[in-house]
Amino acid sequence: MSRRICQEFIHSKSVLEPRRGNHAHTCLRLCDAPESSIGVPARADAEESIRLASERTHCDCGVGHELARCGKTMSVGPAHSFVAMAVCVVFVGLALWHFRMAASPGKDASAAVPSVSGKPLFVPSVGATIAVGIVLLACACLVAADGGFAEVGLPKPVLTWLCYALALGLLARAVGEFKYVGFFKRVRGSRFANLDTRVYSPLCLLLALGVAYVAAESTTHITAPPSLNAYPIE
Repeated sequence: MSRRICQEFIHSKSVLEPRRGNHAHTCLRLCDAPESSIGVPARADAEESIRLASERTHCDCGVGHELARCGKTMSVGPAHSFVAMAVCVVFVGLALWHFRMAASPGKDASAAVPSVSGKPLFVPSVGATIAVGIVLLACACLVAADGGFAEVGLPKPVLTWLCYALALGLLARAVGEFKYVGFFKRVRGSRFANLDTRVYSPLCLLLALGVAYVAAESTTHITAPPSLNAYPIE
């Protein structure tokens, strides 16, 4: 049997140690066994062991996480898939809205920035508006990658913690700086303030909850790696 099976499912022999249980040992024995000694029963036992190990998502042995990296596909249940996709769609929509504002400077400015006595606190430049749109697209890519819909070349733990950081930032935006933006702002009455209370801040709060949910679910659900039958005996 080709050594590729071992390389696909276990990156190195150091990944599996005796303390990690019988199921892990079975897979290791399959990888180390001579080619002529591996028959159909051994293949079936190893495949069952891998399946059982992948289901132990809360164990402290790390087997599940190693298999998740080998499979490169996170389990996406109906709720997880829906939330991840919905969050991505909202981020993309917000990015497109910023691009539209950049294409029409000054249009709907009263709805985009805080104002006092009818005067905006600042006038965002076209470049800054485009930059915000790009950041929002990057947020969509991050959530898509952590939700299992895209590959960005970053390790899974990094993606998850970046999502947690994003959720924290969105929560901070919803709370606000207690003067011009957020649920607890003191300056009210302007068009922006009304939209912020009814739309912007609640949306940030919902996005924060959605991103945090995607990150939390992606750390607790994995799929079993590809079947051993997908790899031919050489």
